[in-house]
Amino acid sequence: MEPKIVMKEGMKVIGIPLETSVIDGKNFKEIPELWERVIKQKLHEKIPNKENDEVLLGICMDFDGKDKFTYMIASPVTSTDEVPEGMVVREISTDTYALFTAKGEMPKCIQDAFKYIYGEWLPGSDYKRGCGIDMEWYDERCTECADSEVDILVSVVKK
Repeated sequence: MEPKIVMKEGMKVIGIPLETSVIDGKNFKEIPELWERVIKQKLHEKIPNKENDEVLLGICMDFDGKDKFTYMIASPVTSTDEVPEGMVVREISTDTYALFTAKGEMPKCIQDAFKYIYGEWLPGSDYKRGCGIDMEWYDERCTECADSEVDILVSVVKK
C-alpha cells in the first residue's frame, strides 16, 4: 500500500465529536460505535449546508502527543451559520498528506490500514507525522460489502 503525497485545500466542516484514546485499543471500539449511532440515528443527515451529500469524513485531530485525541464524523460545508446541537465546527487547514486507499470490509480495512501506516510505512518512509490531522474520506465507493474503498489522508512533512 504505497501512498500518493498530495496537497489538500483547507475546508470548514460540521460534525459530531468523540474524545477517545489509543490505550488498550479503546479507539478501535469507540469509533465504530460512534459510526453505528450516527448512521442509526441519521445524525449525518442533519448536517446543514453540505458541499456534497455523498461525502462523510472521519477526522482524527487534537492529538495530545501521548494517547488521547478527538475523532469527528463530519461533512465539508459551504456555511457554518447554523450548527445543530451536539455538533461542532472545525476549520481544516491546507496541508500535505500521504493519501492511502484502504480496500476491503469495513471497519477492519481502515483499522488495518492505520496499523500499517503508523506501524510500518511512516517509520520506514522519508516522512514524519505532520502537525495536522488524519482524515478518512468516505464517498460512493464506501459500501456495506466486502470491497469498500476509503481514502485515508495522514498529515506529513519531509524528515
